[in-house]
Parts: sequence; C-alpha cells; structure tokens
Amino acid sequence: MKKEIIVVRKKNNFSSKIFSGFLTGVVILMLLFSGPAQALNLNLEISEKEIIKGEKTNFFVRVDMESENLSIDYLSLNLIGPIETECKFKTNGEIIENCDGIIIEKIKTNKYGYGYEEDKKILNYKITLDSNEYFAGVYEIFLYVYTKDKVYMKEGGSIEIKPTQTPFLDGGCSIRAKNGIVEVGDRNFSKINKINFYIPERKARKGQGFFTAQDGRIRLSYKFKIEDVLEKDNNHTVILVRGDYKIGKENKKSEKSVFVIDSKNKILEVIGKNIKIKYEEISAKGKGC
Repeated sequence: MKKEIIVVRKKNNFSSKIFSGFLTGVVILMLLFSGPAQALNLNLEISEKEIIKGEKTNFFVRVDMESENLSIDYLSLNLIGPIETECKFKTNGEIIENCDGIIIEKIKTNKYGYGYEEDKKILNYKITLDSNEYFAGVYEIFLYVYTKDKVYMKEGGSIEIKPTQTPFLDGGCSIRAKNGIVEVGDRNFSKINKINFYIPERKARKGQGFFTAQDGRIRLSYKFKIEDVLEKDNNHTVILVRGDYKIGKENKKSEKSVFVIDSKNKILEVIGKNIKIKYEEISAKGKGC
C-alpha cells in the first residue's frame, strides 16, 4: 500500500477572527468524533552550513508525537547532492543502513530515552556528519519519518562541503577505457564495455562523453555532459556529470554520477544512483590529467 507523504511546515495565520473561530469549532468537533490525533511535528537544525572537506557538521532532530499510540517504523536523513545518501535509523538511534560517515546519538531527556511535554512524546537526536566520506559540493537535507500509514517529511535547507583547495585544471584531459566492472541495478554488463570522455581546460562545463556496454543482445548506452570539477589534487580529479542512459528498448532514464579519476594508479570509478562502474586500466592523455 502506497503511503501518504506529509510535508511538515509552519501554519499560516487567518486574517479573519470569525472564520478562525468557526474553523476551530469544526476541528474540535472532528477531533471528538475521530479520536486521538495521529500527527508528528518535526524540527531539523544544522550547526554549520558551510564546511571544508575534513570538518564535521551536526544535525539536531526533534520529533514531537502528539499521541503515545503513534508508532514510528524508522527515520531517515537524506542528503541530495553530487551523490545521494538515505541514512536509515531506528527510533533508538541504531543505524539500519547507508550511513557512511554519519554518527547518530539519541539525546536522552530522562532514563527512558525520551521526554514528555504537554502530553507529547519527544524524540531528540544529534546526528554528526564527517565530510571526509563525501565529495565536495552542495547537498540538500531532508528528514523523513516513516509510520505504518504515512510518511512525514521536513526540509532542512542545504550544506556546502568546500574542497580543501580550489579545483583547477591547467590543461585538457581525455579519458578512455574498456572492459571494466559494470553494474546497473541488478544487471551486470562487465563483459564488453567502453567509456570515452573529455574534460576541457580550466572549465569542465562543456565536456562530454559516452559509455556503451553489451550483454548478449542487450545494449546499454549512457551519454553525459560534464557539469563541474568538484575536487582536484596531484593524483585525483573528481567531476560531476549528468546525462541519460538506456538499456535495450527501455525508455531513457536520467542519471547523475560522480567520476573519480586516479591518474597515478590509472583507475576510474563512476558512482551514480543506478550505475556503478570501475576501470582498473585507463588511458589518460592531456596536461590536465
């Protein structure tokens, strides 16, 4: 059964006191006939919204349950940026999955691990993010709370992880490779495949490339444009790309990926939501590589 998603926002004031009073009366009558409220109020605050890679930031989460009968299945902190992370955790703070670089601490207000305030059950968490585990870039932050019938969502704004040094290419870079390890969802295209792309000098916004693979009669193609250089040091270049991929006769699907180029060891990793690729022997030509 598909769950209803409820976006938690601040309520607006009504300009008319008469209408407000009438509406309040209607709501009270509805509550009397419908029983206890099954609602959540969410709050999400960020300690540092701009950090340099290697630093940490904290997310402070508060969940107010207006009924003791409301049961939470699990919570998730989602980061949407160069890569997407959905960190799932239990109400006691125990991590379920996908929480690399994240520490969750349940803040205890009494010996039972939660507090009560005006008949509300309150859950508080301190979530620490280690930016070493993430690529530089801007990440949108969302909190989700999953109950049996509904999903509650709170937007938290964004954070920016800045690189330790400004990415700079002192020349163009052309990358080619073939027959790497390729996974798209639960499909494997590791037998026959190749990738080819070019990063222009200084700015990577006009770069583009393609990837093709074959598994029997099924063909995979991924055409992409390079949007930005996220990180650059003497041995590594990290770029953000966006494009569309197609498998066989299926419809095209959009895919955002991060390419990590290890020029010293001749390794290329492609990290996307659906596409995962690794080449252990690449050909890199150009001063910018």
